[in-house]
Amino acid sequence: MEWFEIFDISLFRSLIRSATPIALIGFGAAMCSAAGVLNIGLEGKMLNAAFIGIAASYYSGSALTGFICGVLAGVLTAVLFGVLSYNLGADEVLAGLAINIFAIAGTRYLLETLFKRRGFFSDPSIQGIDPIEIGFLKDTRLEQFLSGYTPSIYLVFFLAVVLYFVYYRTRLGTAIRATGENPEAAEDAGINTLRMKWLTVIFSGVLAGIGGTFLSLENMTLFTEGMSAGKGYIGLVASSFGNNTPLGTFGASIFFGLGDAIGIRLQGVYELDSRLILMIPYALTVIILVLIGVSQIYRVRKVPIESKE
Repeated sequence: MEWFEIFDISLFRSLIRSATPIALIGFGAAMCSAAGVLNIGLEGKMLNAAFIGIAASYYSGSALTGFICGVLAGVLTAVLFGVLSYNLGADEVLAGLAINIFAIAGTRYLLETLFKRRGFFSDPSIQGIDPIEIGFLKDTRLEQFLSGYTPSIYLVFFLAVVLYFVYYRTRLGTAIRATGENPEAAEDAGINTLRMKWLTVIFSGVLAGIGGTFLSLENMTLFTEGMSAGKGYIGLVASSFGNNTPLGTFGASIFFGLGDAIGIRLQGVYELDSRLILMIPYALTVIILVLIGVSQIYRVRKVPIESKE
């Protein structure tokens, strides 16, 4: 098999699946950044949601219950971040790091305590979320491109459009952006900036919850330690690379998803070391961060400095 033959429909579908949790986190991070919130605790929110989702599905025998509980876990973790940052005055970065560390340790403890397992948990009684087959596309050329995905994947495409509209065409979007760009002026204009920050934090918790349940109930029906695998951080980079806009974040997520999908396909073709493949998304993240840093330095140097005589 030649290397260019990896670019087929399987790669496209793998790309979409890989990009979905990154985009969900990226959308939440973008809205938070627009409101002036540095929310690096999204990794922990996603991991908590993945575990609670799988546990709720296992005990209830219902995929819907697992999904709802997973999203609630993401929201409650977001509330914890908000309380630490805005009610108790903790630094946002430290609060986010604490949540991420707590999620890693907490899910490991619960995995060993509830299920008597280490590393991962899987059981036939876990009910996953089934893909959606679009009936009118059956037996058409578009079926393999557009049909047979799980709900969260379709949600990502929907959110990219809706959030663009909210971001640029509504008073709410204007208020959120004003809160991040000039909070003092926003307060003078009658905008409750604290409310805007809380709104974006809770919204990011919802999306992180959906992203977590996607990992454990849609993409697979199991939980592994550290299942989020840095996707929360990659989502943050995607939002920054996309200039903290919905469509930009969506495009950046597709880019990261493509890198992940190509790595997986290359592993199958050339039998590459799996550890090397796992490094690809993080290597892309470092490259993007360097490019963002260089572009910011370049923009600063282009700003004319007026000399005082």
